[in-house]
Amino acid sequence: MNIKDTLAAEAAEAEARQDEPPGRMHRARRTGNTNHVYTVRMPVDRLAELRNMAEESGEQPSALMRRWVLERLDAERAHQPDLTDVRRTLTDALHTLDRISNSRSA
Repeated sequence: MNIKDTLAAEAAEAEARQDEPPGRMHRARRTGNTNHVYTVRMPVDRLAELRNMAEESGEQPSALMRRWVLERLDAERAHQPDLTDVRRTLTDALHTLDRISNSRSA
């Protein structure tokens, strides 16, 4: 991990703990997965809405956004068709077209 990644991980950890009272130092946990920090621009009124929703759910705004993005990515992945099913459907359709074509030729 280079210094840029280390600083990004420390910044994310600090952001996640920004509302906690000062106390022990916390270090970013090393889970083996590399994380990257992205900046998201949002209208001020929507950011206030996000903060309110996060507070109601007992989460930090950044954690709530991260959860929403990961949930959406999982949902998008779940909607991708299985290529085996697509191939089977296309093969069946081609066989049907061949039968129709052969019956018209006869």
